[in-house]
Amino acid sequence: MSIRNIQESKMRILVLLLLTLLVSCESSKLEKEKFIQWCNSNLTITKEFNQYKIDARVLPEEYYVALENRQRNTSSTKNIHATVKFYQNAGEEGLFGKSNSKEFQERLNYFIESAKGDFLLIHDKDTFPPVLYHFERYYNIANYSIVNLVFEVPRKIKYNSTVLVYDDQQFNLGKVTFSFDKFNSDIPQLIEN
Repeated sequence: MSIRNIQESKMRILVLLLLTLLVSCESSKLEKEKFIQWCNSNLTITKEFNQYKIDARVLPEEYYVALENRQRNTSSTKNIHATVKFYQNAGEEGLFGKSNSKEFQERLNYFIESAKGDFLLIHDKDTFPPVLYHFERYYNIANYSIVNLVFEVPRKIKYNSTVLVYDDQQFNLGKVTFSFDKFNSDIPQLIEN
């Protein structure tokens, strides 16, 4: 093999590496619709217990910028939205027990009125309680219930350095944590128009 052939081979390898780098950088930027789809299918953490399963999803601010077609907030704080979905794995009684039981009424009332204090968002040594809490009731039509939360945090906080904590008071699960650091570099950038 001549020196010229070796140089050409090195040049081809270099060009291929640069093209690969360029394509990978471009794929980490998504248009609004694709960004929303990506968040919906990739940012959920699931924890399973004997009788229950909990899905937690913490969505970056860009998700709502894309979803609601609005401008990015430029204040010193931002909102981080979380959705926590509670499932019952087995049984036909529903998540809160039999619908005519005392246990059902107590759990339902707890989630409607008091469970807001069971959720926290943690970043380093800072702890943020939710500023908004909403419990979605499904009247035993589904085997799950959903809690929607909004946390107001300083703008400097990165999505992927947060931990969502659920301090269970109803299902004997104890403290359940959802660490979103695994999404450290995976979240694509939103291409804003």
